[in-house]
Amino acid sequence: MHLKNKLMILKEAYLAYEKFVEGYKFACRKYCADCCTCNVTITTLEAYYIIDNLIRENKTAYLGKLDNVSKKRFQPKWTFNKFAAFFAQGKEVAEEQCDPSWGRCPFLSKNQCVFYHYRPFGCRCMVSVKCCVENGFAEMDPLLMTANNVFMQFIEHVDAQGFSGNFADVLKWMGDENNKREYEQNLPGEPCQGLVKNMAIPVLMIPPEHRAKMGKLLSSLNSLLKR
Repeated sequence: MHLKNKLMILKEAYLAYEKFVEGYKFACRKYCADCCTCNVTITTLEAYYIIDNLIRENKTAYLGKLDNVSKKRFQPKWTFNKFAAFFAQGKEVAEEQCDPSWGRCPFLSKNQCVFYHYRPFGCRCMVSVKCCVENGFAEMDPLLMTANNVFMQFIEHVDAQGFSGNFADVLKWMGDENNKREYEQNLPGEPCQGLVKNMAIPVLMIPPEHRAKMGKLLSSLNSLLKR
């Protein structure tokens, strides 16, 4: 699939998610950034989209903030679709450690994201029906959590020839001109340390009680792949 088509699908997927969550009432408000940590994961497609927009807006200097990311940050060993493959095979996977106390996102300025309009899905789906500060954690509807997993799997599927990882690692990789050029040519090579290879969807992680409710959303996402 051509990169231009992948980017179009990514943007349409973001819009589809916004439409899906329209009926929810969240406690999240402007300047609320307690969930904005150094542990967000993204795909290479999302990293390209971010950097491409930073270039267009002459804001690439923001990438220098990546040097401020904590060395202790979440670096996944598996992608969402690889985890789904393990699940389908009945394999148990140990939960990976991820602690918000490891540090905040370096792209915050007065509790605002410097590239909010093209932020990755891992940030878009981090919502809560109750104030995280008061509860100490985010609270989500189970159906929404299922939808979040589906979107994560879908975005990885679109970027199946790319990589995933901590946003700092993926953005640094994509910030290299040679890597970015090879990615544009659909020749990303092998992942560097800290990144993991993406894969196509092996099975969707949808519990039986949510399958009927996911039907319309799945049809919408499948239609994007046919464009």
